[in-house]
Amino acid sequence: MIRIHVPALVVLAAVLALPLGGCAGGWRNGVEPGAAPAQAATAGAATTPQASADAATFTYKGDGGSVAVAGEFNGWNTTADMLTKQPDGSWKLVKKLEPGKYMYKFVVDGSNWKPDPNAAETADDGYGGKNAVVVVGAAGAAPAKAAAAAATPAAAPAASADGVRFAYKGDGNSVAVAGEFNGWNTTADMLTKQPDGSWTLVKKIEPGKYMYKFVVDGSNWKPDPSAAETVDDGYGGKNSVVVVGGAAAAAPAKVAAAPATPAAAPATTGDGVRFSYKGEGGSVAVAGEFNGWNTTADMLAKQPDGSWTLVKKLEPGKYMYKFVVDGSNWKVDPNATETADDGYGGKNSVVVVGGAAGAAPAPAAKAAAPSGKGTAPVASADGVKFTFAGAADQVALAGDFNGWSTTADPLAKQANGTWTVTKKLAAGAYGYKFLVNGKTWKTDDANPESKDDGFGGKNSIVTVR
Repeated sequence: MIRIHVPALVVLAAVLALPLGGCAGGWRNGVEPGAAPAQAATAGAATTPQASADAATFTYKGDGGSVAVAGEFNGWNTTADMLTKQPDGSWKLVKKLEPGKYMYKFVVDGSNWKPDPNAAETADDGYGGKNAVVVVGAAGAAPAKAAAAAATPAAAPAASADGVRFAYKGDGNSVAVAGEFNGWNTTADMLTKQPDGSWTLVKKIEPGKYMYKFVVDGSNWKPDPSAAETVDDGYGGKNSVVVVGGAAAAAPAKVAAAPATPAAAPATTGDGVRFSYKGEGGSVAVAGEFNGWNTTADMLAKQPDGSWTLVKKLEPGKYMYKFVVDGSNWKVDPNATETADDGYGGKNSVVVVGGAAGAAPAPAAKAAAPSGKGTAPVASADGVKFTFAGAADQVALAGDFNGWSTTADPLAKQANGTWTVTKKLAAGAYGYKFLVNGKTWKTDDANPESKDDGFGGKNSIVTVR
C-alpha cells in the first residue's frame, strides 16, 4: 500500500459504501419444462403421494433442516410450500391442488433437489434425471410429457488417429458435447448434422478419462446412451464417461463441481440473447440498459454443470450490462467481445443485438488526456496531497474519509494542468476515487494500491501512519 507517515491524530473511522447510481420451470398444458436441477436422492423411503379430488399429501423421509416441495403447481418455488416435521422424523404437507398432472421435487435445506423415490410415475427433467409426477382428481388428465426420447442410440465414442468420434441421435436444432475436456463449455464443440439425421464430431483429446454430456439446443443436457461407462452427476442423473488412450490407470472420473472455465459470450438465437455466467454464487441476474439496471427482473437459471444461463428477447440495439451475483456483487462478463467505461472506474460489458451496427455506441467516458503528470498521494506537515492528471472541468475527491461526499473536497486546477487538494487525515487506511465533471469516477492512476469496490471496479487505497 501507499504508506504515508504524519503526526498521530485521533483515528477517523468513517467507512461507508460507495453507492451505485431458481426459478426452475416445469410444464403443464403443453408448456415446456424449465431448468429444475435434479440432485441425487438418497432419502429413506416415504409413502407414495396420496391424492384426492382436490389435494395431494406429500411425505419425505431423510436428513435435512428444512424440506419444501417445488413443482409445476407453485412455479417451482423453493419456499412457498414447506413441509412440517412429524414426530417420527418424516416431513409432511397436504396441499390443495386443482385437478391435473404435475411434476415436482423435494428441496432440502433450500438448495438440494431430491426426486421422490416413492412416486408412482416420473418424467425426464431434461438433465438426465427425473421429476416425480402426481395426479390429482380426474384420472383422464393429460399425461405428463417427458422429454422426447432420442432416436436409436448412436455408437459409443470411438477413438481414431484423428481423435474421438462423438455421435448423437435425436431431435434438436443444434448439438454440442460439453465435458471435462473443454471446461463444460456448451458452444466450443458443436456436432455436425449428417444426412441420416444423426450428429457427429471428431475431437482431438489428450489421453485421460473424461466425463461429458450432449447439450441439445443450447440448454437440454443429455447423457450419451451408448457410453460404456457413467458416473453420478450430482444432480440425480448421469454423466457419460469416455476413456482416451492409455487411461485405464487414470484416476476415475469424478463428479465435476461448477466448472471454472468462463462461459461463452452472449449469443443471439431464434429465442433471444443467451447470457451465460460461470462462477460461485447462490443467485445470478443480468442487469443492463435493456431492463433499467434492475437486479431482480432477469434471473439466470442454474445448469447441471454449475453455470447459469438466461435467454432474453431484446430489440435490436447496443446495450451495456453486468451480472449481479447474490443480489449485490456486480460482475463484468469476461467473455463479452466489447466493453465500455461504467463511470465508476470499472467496465460494463456490451452486447449488440440484431442489425445494430449502426446503433449509437454504448456511452463510454471520455479518455482523460493527461496534461501535467499525476503523482501518488504525498504527505507533508499540511496533510496528504492528492493529484489528478487529466482533462476535466472540475474534479472532486471522495472516499472513506469524507463519507464519499462528491462536493466536500474539490480539487484546484494548477498551472501545469493537474488538479490537487491537500487534506488532513488521521492515521488509517482509506479507499478513495476522483469524481470528474460531477459524473465520472476515476481511480488514481498514479497509485498502484487498490481494492475491489464491489461494482466490478477498483478503489484506490491510501494508508496514513
